Amino acid sequence: MPKLNNVKEKYVNGYQVDKETEDVIYSDAKHLYLDKYDNKPYVSVTTLIHKYVNEFDSAF
Repeated sequence: MPKLNNVKEKYVNGYQVDKETEDVIYSDAKHLYLDKYDNKPYVSVTTLIHKYVNEFDSAF
């Protein structure tokens, strides 16, 4: 997803848009992906993986 360069800050629903494609915007601050047409959030792969992986135990 291309980073916005040399562009005034852009906001959608109060979130700063850092990257966008034809259909999706991304905000770094909240690690949030939004559909441009209906503003529904997408779940990032990172968030999905963290839901199913046990936390790292530094004792091992």
